Amino acid sequence: MECITTTTFSFNINGESKGYLTPSRGIRQGDPLSPYLFLLVSEGFSNLLTQAENNHKLSGLKISRAGPSISHLFFADDSLIFCKADKDQAEEVMKILAMYEQGSGQLINMEKSSVFFSKNVEPEEQKEICSRLGHIQVVHQGKYLGLPMVITKTKNQIFGFIRDKCQKTVASWCNKQLSQAGKEVLMKAITMAMPTYAMSCFKLPVKLCKDIQAFMARFWWGEENDKRKVHWCSWQKLAKGKHNGGLGFKDLQGFNKALLGKQIWRLLTCPNLLMSKVMKAKYYQHESPLSCEAKANSSWIWKSMMSAREEVRRGARRKIGNGRGTRIWEDAWIQDGKEGKVVSTKPPTCTMSKVSDLICNFRWNAPLVFRTFNPTEARQILKIPISLTSRPDSYSWSHSENGQYTVSSAYDAITRRKNWLEGNGRDKGETSWEGGSGKAWKQLWKMKIKHKQKLFVWKILNRALPCREVVHKRTGKGDLICKRCGENTETVEHIFFQCKQAQMIWRMAPLQWDGLKEHTPDFSRWWSSLMEVQVRKEGREHINLTVEILWQIWKARNEAEFEGKDRHPMQVIRKAMKEWEEYQQSQQKQHQMSILETETAQDEEVWMGDEECLLNISVEVGQHVEGQNMGIGVTAENNLSQRRDAWILSERSTGSAVLDNLLAIKLTLQKLKDKGWQHVNIRTPCSKVLNMIRYQGFGNLWLATHLDDIKDFCSMFRKCSFDSLPVAMDRLSTKLSRLAMIIL
Repeated sequence: MECITTTTFSFNINGESKGYLTPSRGIRQGDPLSPYLFLLVSEGFSNLLTQAENNHKLSGLKISRAGPSISHLFFADDSLIFCKADKDQAEEVMKILAMYEQGSGQLINMEKSSVFFSKNVEPEEQKEICSRLGHIQVVHQGKYLGLPMVITKTKNQIFGFIRDKCQKTVASWCNKQLSQAGKEVLMKAITMAMPTYAMSCFKLPVKLCKDIQAFMARFWWGEENDKRKVHWCSWQKLAKGKHNGGLGFKDLQGFNKALLGKQIWRLLTCPNLLMSKVMKAKYYQHESPLSCEAKANSSWIWKSMMSAREEVRRGARRKIGNGRGTRIWEDAWIQDGKEGKVVSTKPPTCTMSKVSDLICNFRWNAPLVFRTFNPTEARQILKIPISLTSRPDSYSWSHSENGQYTVSSAYDAITRRKNWLEGNGRDKGETSWEGGSGKAWKQLWKMKIKHKQKLFVWKILNRALPCREVVHKRTGKGDLICKRCGENTETVEHIFFQCKQAQMIWRMAPLQWDGLKEHTPDFSRWWSSLMEVQVRKEGREHINLTVEILWQIWKARNEAEFEGKDRHPMQVIRKAMKEWEEYQQSQQKQHQMSILETETAQDEEVWMGDEECLLNISVEVGQHVEGQNMGIGVTAENNLSQRRDAWILSERSTGSAVLDNLLAIKLTLQKLKDKGWQHVNIRTPCSKVLNMIRYQGFGNLWLATHLDDIKDFCSMFRKCSFDSLPVAMDRLSTKLSRLAMIIL
């Protein structure tokens, strides 16, 4: 109460502070305590409802007989209460609300509240219950948190509000006064985000998705006097990622699947959530959501999830811990295998069902593995690390670096597969630009030039710049001859390189690209050769100036085409130089403002106990070929460089230096735990391993298992830190690692 009642307010009247007010409730605006107070009050309301349910005064809702009973759902200040359509229970709800009002001081707004009945409740009984609930209004198709509570067969009408909202928002923007760069920002930040919430829970109709994409495409290419302009590229091309030659807009159907896939991933990885318990009891009591039967009479939300199940199944892999939760022949647990599953034929006499049957004393039973699987698959299995801390098996997402499901990684995987299927096995990630590899597109979008100029180059490379040749090819109208010189067909190459005006501009330019003249008949080849100049000194600045000249040539062409103005070549060069210099100066100014002269404070680690208790453990690995033993040398010294212990270990090498070093550190930590040492500092010469341990970043399941084990072992020490070890040939740990390869 002190936090609530100690604040005072004064009022600014005509520039002077007048009077003081001590509020009787509420706290200072922006106080971080505010959300906690709100949660405390909501918790009281929740407990009242739970207590009434436990005393059988309220009956919660059960989706299935085996499922949990739900009496209420809270989200911020929106409350959804479930009870039986009974007069007594209606009165009990009103008693709880009155008690809550008296205890919290908050008043329930009955005008903003409503009641929803099942279709099995008689109209007369509905009226009686409504009167007991303070004459609350009845709704037949309500919304909770902005989503419809009842999904009928008319999906296009039910979700039509999304299309209407998106269309209304786009129509409110002034198309003429926005550049395409501005349109891109608005469409991605606002329009593309509007259906995201609904798509996270429901599968939207195909027609609805196409309608939203259609008016977004119309807005992107522009309209004039309600007359649509030509769409120079299809939406499918715009919806590709920027590294694949698109503009990064979303294909709504694929994005919808990626969002729904996240709900399936939550069912797999978070079984204790209320949603997981409800869905499991209803749809997959004794199975997995990846393998259960999708029944025709299921709810629309479950059908929506099942529509994305195949995408999740293709990317989900079982991460082996102790092997007890993974089936050998049914689950996807081999990272290098086809779709992650075992391809070897199951032996007729084989009785093994779980991966744990292939493990003995935290090691793979190599003879058994080679007897059961073909040689290639056996070697793949022996590479899989096993948890030394008996971690349970879990799911990992194969399309992301950290193994966690992300919507962006799932969308990329869905898009790649769609392109592959549409191309009959050929990857259609590239556009019409033959040299348009992912690296080349990344170079374009990373250039330090104006965004509208990036879009300008993107249009040229995609043959979407409306020159006379392209216009005639698409519409069949117009004259093909260049208006400025009147000699040849106006193509992209003619505008920028072959026209007399363009040639004069390039002669007056402050830089000359003599080695690129042979590529001017094809703009795409010319651009690919130009991008190779980045490695030269000041090459990037020269490329940026070149793009500015191209931009000014295009603007001069448009002025001559539509306004009848004819700019002198020197004016074009001067304009380009001025624009380029101004932009360069603005970029340098922003860069200087972003760099603050601050001192990076080093975190001072406080060691528990005396400094002499800290032991520096040096771990080094003698590398060997895959499948053979590797040597591990370990030495322990105190802070006074006095040697306390040393030992050697041997283990099967994976052929990867990173994996071998992680395995060596894991085995060393296990040894240190057995010795009972509590303050250790592990030192390794492998910088990649050090970064992975510090930042918990990994790129495959093998690394993840080692890092999880190391994290578990670290929690068993009072102090466990990691440091780099300089490379040296005469260090004892180095000699021991070589010795271990010979002896063991």
